[in-house]
Amino acid sequence: EWDVNLALQLLNECQLGEQSSIYGYCALLTQGNDFTTSQPCPPSTAPDALRNWSTEEKELLSATKRGQRLLNVEEKQCQEWKNKYAALLSSSTLYTYEQFKWAMEAVHSRAFKGNFSGRDPLKELSKALIPFAAAAFGLSYIRSSSSPYLFNNSSDDINIVTVLLLLVACSPVILNFVNENIINASGNKSVDVVMLPFIDSANHKESARSTIEFDPLKGAFTVSMEGSNCIERDEGGRSTSSGDDNSNESLIKQFYISYGEKRDTELLLNYGFLNGVREAYENRGDRRRLLAEIFNSRSLQ
Repeated sequence: EWDVNLALQLLNECQLGEQSSIYGYCALLTQGNDFTTSQPCPPSTAPDALRNWSTEEKELLSATKRGQRLLNVEEKQCQEWKNKYAALLSSSTLYTYEQFKWAMEAVHSRAFKGNFSGRDPLKELSKALIPFAAAAFGLSYIRSSSSPYLFNNSSDDINIVTVLLLLVACSPVILNFVNENIINASGNKSVDVVMLPFIDSANHKESARSTIEFDPLKGAFTVSMEGSNCIERDEGGRSTSSGDDNSNESLIKQFYISYGEKRDTELLLNYGFLNGVREAYENRGDRRRLLAEIFNSRSLQ
């Protein structure tokens, strides 16, 4: 399974320590702690994700049906992760369940899923067929409206050819329908799942016009933005350049990217935040209380 495979790759790299080619990224995720000596595991990569809440904090959600549904989803996810770890034990693993859970949390809160190659065979085929579809539509119209002297064929032949031409004309629409409603819906579409050092450190803003792509020439993933709505001033902090002149003081700016369309349930379950809630509290309990109140007050998402 994609999350288990990615989690194991991450654990293997963390286990290598400084010998890992992505040691810097591993150190970022472990917050500078040595993976092999961190007990029972490194600090959480998503500390406010629902699985890290205390029983008392989770009870705040149980006050509403919406919150209770989320608690049920979290309980189901917890059991699924335990089952996946149990399957690993049968084939032997070097890692404890706490380490496995830490890696799974990192994967579910930081991995990006998508067709980063940008190639969708059915969509490309449907685009290529558009000129032929237009020509077929025109020929079909001419055949249906022309005199019998222009096309000296039997009625049956005309009907067969007309149907074939109409099928070609409709082929782009048919292919797109199959791609979007049958292949995608069945989960058979090829999807890339990657963890992207540094890019995944950017905070989420659903409306951010950002694009993540794989550049085959550079052999690396890149992030680009359209316009300026990916950059916002952070009212919570200021940066001050050297010197005593207060005029050098300026607001800190943050770079945001879109993780894609995310429901409140997924955000609170795997990420530990909600759209539009940026208040920072030194006391984690106060922040979780606020998240619970806002989640319970919102309509079903």
